[in-house]
Parts: sequence; structure tokens; C-alpha cells
Amino acid sequence: AGGGVRSCPTASIQARRLAPARWRIRVQAPQAGLLVVSENWMPGWQATLHQEGTAIPAPVIRANLTFLGVPVPAGESQVELAYRPASVVWGGRISLASLGILLALAGWGWLRGFRANATAPRDPRRS
Repeated sequence: AGGGVRSCPTASIQARRLAPARWRIRVQAPQAGLLVVSENWMPGWQATLHQEGTAIPAPVIRANLTFLGVPVPAGESQVELAYRPASVVWGGRISLASLGILLALAGWGWLRGFRANATAPRDPRRS
């Protein structure tokens, strides 16, 4: 969906969309406030607040009924937003586990076949 950043007249904001579901936003605010990003709020949005060399998780709240809101402190900070829904994380984990099981079964089947060939009696006429 669209996407954009709203600013108040007293704050300086520079936003950069890094990917369809990733933002990096620099904020210079004279006082603490709420950064509102016109991106649809959904569970799975995560924010990281970078200020004075430290990075801390920040809450992502619903703003104006449908947009993303991130509380920002006074001063200069950088907010990184990324959409990482739990369903995608769990889907990736399940896919990796399934791949591991399939590879293990294939390896077990190959090893079993190899052992069966190694222990089978040899027909002297075939040599």
C-alpha cells in the first residue's frame, strides 16, 4: 500500500523506503512525539529506535485508525521499521525443518540401499 511519512512543522523528517516492507526514517524533533507513517498497521510490524549509538526495540502502535505510529524521543534519532509477521517466521522454520527431514530420509534410503548392495551375495557368473 502507498506509504509516506507525515511530519509536524517543528520536526525534521527524512524517510527512505528500503524495500516494500522496510523503512529507515531520520527524525529531528524538538520534543518527544509520535511518528506517523502512512503504511497500513498490521500485526508483525517491528520498529527499532537508534539514538546516541544504542538500538532498542520500539513499540509500533495504531495511529489514526489505520497507520503506523512509533513514539520518538526529543532530539535526533533514527527509526527502522520492518514487517516481519509471525506467520512468515514460522513458515520459514517449518519449511527448513521439512527440508531437513526430507534430506535425512533420502540419505537414510541411499545408505540402506548402499549397505544392501554391499552385503548381497555375489553371483560368480556376473563377474
